[in-house]
Amino acid sequence: MTEVYPAKSQFHEPIMGQTYDAFEEFVKNERGITDKNSLDIIRKNALEIIKRCLFKDTYNNHKSQRTVLHIGEVQSGKTLAMCSVIALAYDNNFFISTILTGTKNILKAQNQDRIKEVLNAIDPGNKKFSYYSFDPNSSEPKDDEQLKDQVKSLIERKKFIKKNKMIVLCMLKHEKYINDISELFSEKELNVSNFPIQTLILDDEADQASLNTQARKNNNKRSSTNLSIVNLKQNHSKFCTYIQVTATAQALLLTEKDDPLSPDYIWISSSSKNYI
Repeated sequence: MTEVYPAKSQFHEPIMGQTYDAFEEFVKNERGITDKNSLDIIRKNALEIIKRCLFKDTYNNHKSQRTVLHIGEVQSGKTLAMCSVIALAYDNNFFISTILTGTKNILKAQNQDRIKEVLNAIDPGNKKFSYYSFDPNSSEPKDDEQLKDQVKSLIERKKFIKKNKMIVLCMLKHEKYINDISELFSEKELNVSNFPIQTLILDDEADQASLNTQARKNNNKRSSTNLSIVNLKQNHSKFCTYIQVTATAQALLLTEKDDPLSPDYIWISSSSKNYI
């Protein structure tokens, strides 16, 4: 296992709370993963990713956003790793998780079903997560006004904060849906980008569509999906971490260092002894 990060980085240790404990019970009971080696890898992935997302002081005047690259082998449980990150993020006072689930509806639906299954299992009373799905074929009701009200309550530090409820946004990796959320967050009455809370963007298969396919033309232009993700990151909170998840990271590692989506930190997952 290889770990890459700047030599002077100081990470902050996450709190392992009840939400992550509930997630681990789900993994044991519903996924049948009970061997210590596999459970330790899942826990280690969640800890090391969130460790790279924690900001020491979220109440200062300086905006600070990061990109973390998570590399795991093909079919080694990267979706489960994303769910573990959401659970642990809740325990550590992250308030928004935006999930880019793939470029195809079939992949989006598959990942969405898995994520919803986990959230329902670890939050049966619907007290911790507010879940929204954005795509044309979703059976979920699209309620932009309800979402806007919840974001507004969060920013105004009303009852939503006291309930400590995380907004989870799940969408197809398509510029339309990404731009819709980005525009909502940037509305004058919300202006999420100036709010000092910790938030996440999880990008599944981050080497697909997320890359700037215009880069080789050297014309300072960005491809549409890439630009929408850049804007989404900028319009997220002051302390947002964009997490790239993939098994094939070569192109991501070759991104220009000054690009806003270039990885600041990298975590490479171990594989279970049973992995084939």
